[in-house]
Amino acid sequence: MKRKCLAVGIILLFVGTCIIPTIAQNAEKLVSASKGTWLYVGGSGPGNYTRIQDAINSSTNGDTIFVYNDSSPYNENLIIEKQISLIGEDKETTDIIGIGAEDIILVNANNVLITGFSVSATVWDKVGIDVKSNGCTIENNIINSCSIGIALQPGDTTKIKNNIIGGNQKGIFIFKTKNAIISNNNIRATICIQMSYTGFGNVIMRNNLTNSLVGIQLWGAKYSIIKENNFIENIADVGDNYYSFSVAWKNNYWGGNSKPELIWGAFVIPFPTITEIPYVRIDWHPAQEPYDIH
Repeated sequence: MKRKCLAVGIILLFVGTCIIPTIAQNAEKLVSASKGTWLYVGGSGPGNYTRIQDAINSSTNGDTIFVYNDSSPYNENLIIEKQISLIGEDKETTDIIGIGAEDIILVNANNVLITGFSVSATVWDKVGIDVKSNGCTIENNIINSCSIGIALQPGDTTKIKNNIIGGNQKGIFIFKTKNAIISNNNIRATICIQMSYTGFGNVIMRNNLTNSLVGIQLWGAKYSIIKENNFIENIADVGDNYYSFSVAWKNNYWGGNSKPELIWGAFVIPFPTITEIPYVRIDWHPAQEPYDIH
C-alpha cells in the first residue's frame, strides 16, 4: 500500500512539474508580447484606474492597458500619444462614449493597437477612431453613430480589420495614406469607404460593403488594390471615381454578375471650361457567390 501511494505521489509530482511551467510560459508570452507593464481600468483590483485617459497618461511606450467592461460605459475622449496597446474586455460590452465635439479616440503615436471596444458618439460630427500616425492596428471593434467611423489621415502601414462599422456618415476615410490594409470589416454607412489622394500600396480586401448609399468612393487613389469585397444592395457600389485610373479591381462580388464588371471614372480638366474625360477599369473575374466574411 505504501509503495502504491509513493508511486501515485511521484506521478502527481511529475504531472505538476509539467503543467505549471507550461502555464507560466503562456503567461510570460502574453505579458512579454506587450514589452512593458500592464495597467488596468475598471474592475476591482487594487490600484486600478477609473478613467482610461488616466491610465494612458501614466503609461509609457510598450505598455498595455486592459479595460474591464464592468465599469462601462466610459464617457470620455481619449488622446493616445504613446506606443501602447489598448485592449477592451469585450467589444460588445466595453463602451467608450465620446463627449463634446472632439474625436472620440485620437491616435498621434505610431504602432498603437486598439481592440475590443464599442465606440459611439453623442454628437454626430465626430470621428470614432482618428489615426494620424503609422503602423497602427485597429481590430475587433464596433463603431457607430459617428460622422466617420475610422479615419487614416494619414496612417501609413496601418491595419484596419475585423471591425463592425455602422450608422456613420462615412465608415472608413483614408487620406494621403500608403500601404494600409483594410480587411474583413463589416461596413454600413452613407459611404462605406472613401479614399482621397492616397499613396501607393493600399489594399482593400474581404470587406462587406452593404446596404449603403455608396460602397466605395475614390478621389486621387493611386496604385491600390480593391479585391474580394462584397458589394451588396448599395444604391451605387462605386460612387465618385476621379483620378484613380491606376487602381486594380480583382474578384469582387457585384451581386453575382458573371460578366466582367466595368468601373467607370474620369479625369477633370478645369480650364478653359470644366471637362470630364472618362476612363474605365475592369474587374475581369467577378466572384459568383459572396465571400464568407465575419
